[in-house]
Amino acid sequence: MPYFIGVDVGSASVRAGLFDENGAKFGQTSKEVTIFRPKPEHAEQSSNEIWHAVCSTITELLNNAKEVPRAEILGIGFDATCSLVILGENGAPLPATMDGPAHRNIIMWMDHRAKAQADLINSGNHDVLKYVGGRLSLEMQIPKLLWLRENNPATYRNAGYFMDLPDFLTYRATGRDIRSICSATCKWTYLAEENRWDPEFFGALDWHFLAKDFHVLPYHHGNRSPRANSSLKGALHGSTLENNVPQLAVQYLATCQAIALGHRHIIDTLNSAGYRIREIVVSGGLARNELYLQMIANATRCRVLLCREPDAMLLGGAIMATRQMTAISRAIDPAPHLAEYYARKFAVFLELRDDQLKYERIMRGSGI
Repeated sequence: MPYFIGVDVGSASVRAGLFDENGAKFGQTSKEVTIFRPKPEHAEQSSNEIWHAVCSTITELLNNAKEVPRAEILGIGFDATCSLVILGENGAPLPATMDGPAHRNIIMWMDHRAKAQADLINSGNHDVLKYVGGRLSLEMQIPKLLWLRENNPATYRNAGYFMDLPDFLTYRATGRDIRSICSATCKWTYLAEENRWDPEFFGALDWHFLAKDFHVLPYHHGNRSPRANSSLKGALHGSTLENNVPQLAVQYLATCQAIALGHRHIIDTLNSAGYRIREIVVSGGLARNELYLQMIANATRCRVLLCREPDAMLLGGAIMATRQMTAISRAIDPAPHLAEYYARKFAVFLELRDDQLKYERIMRGSGI
């Protein structure tokens, strides 16, 4: 009689069961696995630990089922959580978090670090979203890949394989990189009926670069710092006749980047006067816009720190009644792979202002 082994990798344990072709169970074993929580909303695991647990449970299962002939066990099937496994070109694990240990190379399904990236994807109204209920969950793999690209570029750059955990188990068992159509369709936006990916969807994920040809000088109400000139005017460069939501989104993105570059201009001016500004502490309404905060970090090359109490002004008003001061809740670091992009944007930013002064000089002599 043929027998089969089923392996189920859950969040906290690995289970293995032995069945005959009629579904009768001949044994079951389990082994716990570790969940690492390096930061709030982060949950990581080790693919090596999970694979060792799989091997251990199967070995114990077979040792306990001595009445079952080994030659009659015809197959092993795997199922597991929707977790992202990160491997290098040689199949070795790469760290999920920058400066983290390499063996913690799984971003678990329950990990919510990629909220900002998921919100960005869902704001695009892409066609592929209709296959996942209209919104891509932050627990799916594409937002996590975006998070890696922005927050752990070394791992993203050196990765040879990004795998769903069930696919990783098949890979370790067989040595073959075979992907589940189910996982690819449900969690990676693969268009199974058309046997293809959506290039427009993935192209739009390079959102930082969408504004590379659209530039804004955000002096629409003058400039307070560092130029202290209320007569300056705003400017847009790169406008077209396009009149649609995507073009509006590009203009919004370029405006946010321009404001962030204005922060850089202030910081560079202070640093040139002898200061050494490396961190920015934020509070107020804009502190709730995580995408904008990431732009500030990228543009200024400074770490952005969020207060534990976001309404720091209210806290300041209460200082007379308490000695308890607000603390830092978390930090947003600049994305190294965007440094050159923002350096070029900043160069354009400064040129826009110089051009405006040139235009003013030309018109000043017109007699108008």
